[in-house]
Amino acid sequence: MKKLISVFLAALLAFCCILAVSAGAVYVENNHFKTVYPELFELKGDGNNYPTIILPGINHSPYYLADETGSAVLDSNGNELTSTLLLLDRTPLKKDIVKLVPRLLASLLLQRDIGATEGISTLVYDLMHYMDMNPDGSSVNNLVTKTFDVPVSEMNESDKKFFYTMLPVEPIAEVCGENNLFLYTFALFGDPMESAKGIDGFIDAVLEKTGAEKVNLATVSLGGTMLSAYAETGKNLSKVHKIVNMVSLLNGTDIIADFIDRDFNVSDDFFRKEYFPIVMESLTGDRTLGNLVNILLHLMPRKLFEGIVSAAYGTLHDTLIVNNPQFWAMVPAERYEALADKWIKNDVLRTKTDAFQQARLNLKNNLISMSKNGTEIFSVCGYNLSYTDGDYSFFGVVKSSESANSDGIIPVSSTSLGATAVKAKTQFSKEYLESHDSKYISPDKCVDASTCLFPDRTWFFSGQHHEVGRNDAVIRLTALILNGAVRDVSSTTLFPQFNGARNSRAMTRVPQGRLFAAVEAMEGDTISAQQKEILRPAYENALAVIRDTSCNIEKTEKANEELLEAMRKVGLEPEKGKEEFSLSKLSFIETLDKFLFDRFGGEGFFR
Repeated sequence: MKKLISVFLAALLAFCCILAVSAGAVYVENNHFKTVYPELFELKGDGNNYPTIILPGINHSPYYLADETGSAVLDSNGNELTSTLLLLDRTPLKKDIVKLVPRLLASLLLQRDIGATEGISTLVYDLMHYMDMNPDGSSVNNLVTKTFDVPVSEMNESDKKFFYTMLPVEPIAEVCGENNLFLYTFALFGDPMESAKGIDGFIDAVLEKTGAEKVNLATVSLGGTMLSAYAETGKNLSKVHKIVNMVSLLNGTDIIADFIDRDFNVSDDFFRKEYFPIVMESLTGDRTLGNLVNILLHLMPRKLFEGIVSAAYGTLHDTLIVNNPQFWAMVPAERYEALADKWIKNDVLRTKTDAFQQARLNLKNNLISMSKNGTEIFSVCGYNLSYTDGDYSFFGVVKSSESANSDGIIPVSSTSLGATAVKAKTQFSKEYLESHDSKYISPDKCVDASTCLFPDRTWFFSGQHHEVGRNDAVIRLTALILNGAVRDVSSTTLFPQFNGARNSRAMTRVPQGRLFAAVEAMEGDTISAQQKEILRPAYENALAVIRDTSCNIEKTEKANEELLEAMRKVGLEPEKGKEEFSLSKLSFIETLDKFLFDRFGGEGFFR
């Protein structure tokens, strides 16, 4: 049972990532940032506007399948076989489904496996085979990572749109300049120590192009593994002026460790009762759809369900997951040795993963050495969430979710370089609080910043989901750190060390953000004076909420709803459409789900 769940999770993750890139975004001149983000212009930097190289996250490095000559392989429609996360082969999907359906129906009818597990295993392999990894940690196929050798200002329209869609860092572009922003991509299916070897040459190329003496490094999520590797072997460390880690994977995440070890919470009370409603609610906003999934699963005997799941996950685990050095770089250092001894059987792969483990064990000392030589190091973190919280709630099935304090993806101890934390939504003991400096204890009493490597240069956002691009305040803080206007947590009261959370995307996403459209209307002549007066109260409130960098989820949501309603009244937003039908209106589905669980537990109807 535990073997198969990850396939379901991986498929959902891919689905979420596809959705995440569906809305375009660009940096534009005359974008009203002076009105919405005045501190970007009022807080003066230190005058050292060094170019910034972004070491990006898991979904930010495009790659393509290449033939033996290095040319991109094309699909049947003449398009490149390319992706940023999962490169899927949909060609045999129809054939595999046609074979699988009668096997599933026969298995349901006879209540035993009639080739269903074999069919699902074949389907999963055919779908995922482009990403196969050899036992030595090399890729079976020729997957080539796309590189960007020019600043964002010189990217073509397509690449620039991709950049800002995946990395909504427009405030950084405003402060530092697009001509000073660069993207260093790396292989998701590869060896992080090898990937990091290119950073030295990339830094030299950036310095030559810009004429600068040093660069800044901004790591995002998975980009933290590149920092770990580069800090161990890099030759240009003295040319790094600042490092800003944004929710960066600096000591792995238990999610990946649990995936590798097949350690999941599959108790009936969680997996067959709560899990699917939680997941469906986060994906579709409708928990009742998950109740319906629970009901349908009762048609299948437990043994058959577990067999199908095990077959699907086993197809991925032993190749794509266990054989990928980059995945091993996501395992926390303290869990690495035991898991590597258990799962890695190839000496070449073990040599690769051991090299990264040593780099990670040395990271703190390497960063201390860089700091002593003049590099300033900062971190921005989210915390106070379990892995069940947030849009990727399907990760909540891992056992570690029961004790996590994270941004929903990465533990705060990892993103902060060592903060001490207790389980999300709990508090330190009275004895702990009395014996530690209250200055560094979070207001919700679950994080102690004093144990960070750089406690005075680390910021925490309580309840902030891992995708911090949704919180404009995080990006604005990063921009001001990069230009020197913010030097530590005491530099300004605008950005307290311990902050709240918000999702301001609907209002501030460039260029189509609702608040920016409202500014355009209020300052222009697209609506009448009378309409402006109708819009003004909601507009001014939304503007005040976004200008306030002390974040509050509820205030932001309320301000967005009020602004939306006011913009509808003056014709800047379409009228609310007819409410779509929702399964949640069928309350009997949830009632039936509860009845069937109480009657059958995790078993099928015909146990």
